[in-house]
Amino acid sequence: MIQLFFTNGYPSEKNKEKRLMALVTNIKYNVDGRDTDLKVNKLVFDIEFELIKE
Repeated sequence: MIQLFFTNGYPSEKNKEKRLMALVTNIKYNVDGRDTDLKVNKLVFDIEFELIKE
């Protein structure tokens, strides 16, 4: 399983208000971008995750 941290800018490690931790649940590649919220005519990655509450 892969864990990701999403941050708003470059917060210090102590600043948890600007950090989100997530667990990757699925990765799809070569997805038609027109079928995503991007609505682009290109192949894209679709990364699905669930947020982890601290």
